[in-house]
Amino acid sequence: MTPPVARRAFRYPKKSRRHCELQDLPLTPPSQGENAKIGDFKTPGTTVANVEQQTYFVDVATKVVLPIFKARNKPFVLVYWSRDPDGTQHAQGDSLNALTPGINGPTSRAAIRNADDNLGRLRQALDDLGLAAATNIVIIADHGFATVSKESATSPAAKAGYPDVVSGFLPRGFLAIDIAKALDLPLFDPDNHDARVGKRDDALRQRSDRQRCGKAGGDNRRQRRLRPDLHPKQKPTADLRHPESLV
Repeated sequence: MTPPVARRAFRYPKKSRRHCELQDLPLTPPSQGENAKIGDFKTPGTTVANVEQQTYFVDVATKVVLPIFKARNKPFVLVYWSRDPDGTQHAQGDSLNALTPGINGPTSRAAIRNADDNLGRLRQALDDLGLAAATNIVIIADHGFATVSKESATSPAAKAGYPDVVSGFLPRGFLAIDIAKALDLPLFDPDNHDARVGKRDDALRQRSDRQRCGKAGGDNRRQRRLRPDLHPKQKPTADLRHPESLV
């Protein structure tokens, strides 16, 4: 998730700024507040939906943008991007290191309800402005969610210790670590200019507390055994974020 401080500055067009002022709406959206808490392995994330910020977004869409479109009396396209439920579900703090209530906890449900309320207000505004009959509404999302256990009794990565991971839990980048160990490939650190992480067995102990996804690669002879179609002079690198490259 992009932190709130990384938002790009945005200026409304002059007409929209005037409409915002007429509606007593500030030109700068409120922050996410408590909803911005992402937590970590020992601190729960957010327990509230992104209500205040999204209320502002809907106010601008229904009180400023749609009335402008109505006055223009021309075809229009409005893209309304909702942080909820995605942002809240990614950061929900209902299930710290536990499977229950999982992704269906009260915070996630509040986020879904928040998005549903936003959609209801947009539809009501279209009705009130006489635009509903001639407007198509398309709802899309990039993915869903599932409750996943991070514990493993068999993963080599889970058997090692890390400063930012509960003992016995899978660290970030566990797939790269496990494949590197299984295929006897060295491990590389993407947070350190792809530097090789010591010996293969030491890689599990030397992982830092930063997020990492990992790359594994091997010498040219080993790579040719994995990919016999490669020319002997080629020096490929196996990117274990894309395991299909090893086939």
